[in-house]
Amino acid sequence: MSKKLVYVEAEAFDEVVRQTLKDDYRGLCEEVRRLERKQNPQPHEREDLQDSRKWRDALETMLSYYLMHNEAQEIIDEEYLKSEYSYGDAVEANFAEDIENDWQEPFDDEVEYHKDLKEKRIAMLEEQVEY
Repeated sequence: MSKKLVYVEAEAFDEVVRQTLKDDYRGLCEEVRRLERKQNPQPHEREDLQDSRKWRDALETMLSYYLMHNEAQEIIDEEYLKSEYSYGDAVEANFAEDIENDWQEPFDDEVEYHKDLKEKRIAMLEEQVEY
C-alpha cells in the first residue's frame, strides 16, 4: 500500500475539525438521552451512560474552545433543550432516583458533577429568558 500526501487549506481543515466536534457532540447527547430513557438499565448501560456523559461534557468544552462563543452556545443550548423536553419528567425522575440509589462510591462524584452542570445550564437558560 502506498501513502499519498494531500494538502488541505487551513480553513478547510478547521471546518472539518469543527464539524466533526459538532457531529460527535450531538451524537453523544443523543446517546445520553437514549440511555436515560431506559427503564431498567443493565450495569453495562449505566457504565455507558456515565462514559457518554463524561465525553459529552468534554466535547462541550472543546466546542467552546474551537467555535465562536455564540455558535458553541447555540449548539449546547439546543441539545440541552432536547434533553430537557424530549421525554416526560416522571421517567427522568425515576431513572435519576435509580441511579442515585444503585451506583456505588466510585460514581458518586461524577453524578454530582452532572447535577452541578445541569444546575449551571438551568441558570444560564433563566438568564437568557430574563434578557
